[in-house]
Amino acid sequence: MLRIATGDPDAERKAFFDLMAICRADSDKLTFDAPSGVVWFLGDPTPEADGSVSPSQVVAGLASDEFTWFAITPATDPVAIQMQDPWGPGLVPLCSRGTAAWPRAFQTVDGVSELGEVSILYDANDYPSGQGYRGYLEDGTETSVASAELLAFSVASAGQIAVQLEGQAADTATPWSVDASLSLEMENAIRVQDGLDPRVGAIDVYLAACPVQPGKHPLGPPPPSQPTKDFWGSVSGSKSCFVATAAYGSAFAPEVQLLRRFRDDVLRRTRHGDAWFERFYGSYNKVSPAIADRMRADSELAELLRVGIVQPYVDWLELAVAMPDAALEGVPEPWRAFLAGLQQRLDAWASAVGMPEEFDGLTSLEVARELAVVLRYGFRDRSRRATYLRRLREAGVLPLRLTAEEVDAARKALSAAGLSTDQAALALSALERA
Repeated sequence: MLRIATGDPDAERKAFFDLMAICRADSDKLTFDAPSGVVWFLGDPTPEADGSVSPSQVVAGLASDEFTWFAITPATDPVAIQMQDPWGPGLVPLCSRGTAAWPRAFQTVDGVSELGEVSILYDANDYPSGQGYRGYLEDGTETSVASAELLAFSVASAGQIAVQLEGQAADTATPWSVDASLSLEMENAIRVQDGLDPRVGAIDVYLAACPVQPGKHPLGPPPPSQPTKDFWGSVSGSKSCFVATAAYGSAFAPEVQLLRRFRDDVLRRTRHGDAWFERFYGSYNKVSPAIADRMRADSELAELLRVGIVQPYVDWLELAVAMPDAALEGVPEPWRAFLAGLQQRLDAWASAVGMPEEFDGLTSLEVARELAVVLRYGFRDRSRRATYLRRLREAGVLPLRLTAEEVDAARKALSAAGLSTDQAALALSALERA
């Protein structure tokens, strides 16, 4: 559900108008209930002309989410309001960044902590020329960043946070991340609607009253095609799925989001997986932008590559993520042999990434969280999983010295990874000191 609630009717109206600007052609489908602050999206959102996901579809998705509240706070005094610094620990005034989104509240359902609310904070002021927030175009020239664009950026960020945390045990210690290039894509969709060129670089602050300013041109005007850090501190365009985005027409496409979730929630949750991805991306980044450019210029080529290469790869990853952790005893032939062979192929594929044999430098809880991912996605065959745990115990790597709180956190991590109850118990017994 989507909510605007500040106690300031003027600010709430401004936020609703900014949402209408984001939805543009579907603005008449938005309804705002002032007493409750709830925003409703009535009807079906219109996709982009090329079939890709539109900004109004993203807004409609947040408004129809049955599990999480998305609370929009339009700020009229960005100097006084403090927010978590996206670049590091501590608090900074909102004026130093312009906007932010983060998981704010969790709720307990059936004894499990789950995501309850994602907060969206942005500067809702309309500033005169030469003041406010300014970014860069590809050629390095400056461009103003309006309040609706700031809101669009964080609406997209909030959606990413929900995708990562919904449907699993999560609390304040659960890691999450935002792909700034994806959020910037939605912001730029709003700019294109308004006849403006896309923004590519950092945001500078031109507010005399703001006590914390990055300074004029903190990163310098970016030269064309050079990735630069945006105000979330991540590299715009880096680690992106260039070919998949070109194949499906948008970084918001469900297939591209699945690739991103696999990268962030599975592959990069272990040290071996993270190192493998960095090696892979170093090579992929050398060739994929040129391929993506050809695909965008040639719709037939894009279709051939989507059907022949990208979609089978997406389907394989979806199978790898969705395949249940269940025993095959009792499954009749020929399905049992087929599923056993599939498990073996998934294990062989995962083994190329590498499995940890030591955990030097990690805390006990970090070890538990890494093992949860390794056991769930690296060992589909239960006998191989048991052999791996036994090898770690014989090498003295396990068991761990876990406090009662860490045992509980490890149990949640194993369950959240998708391990069956008996296998989670087996893994927990291997982790705990006998």
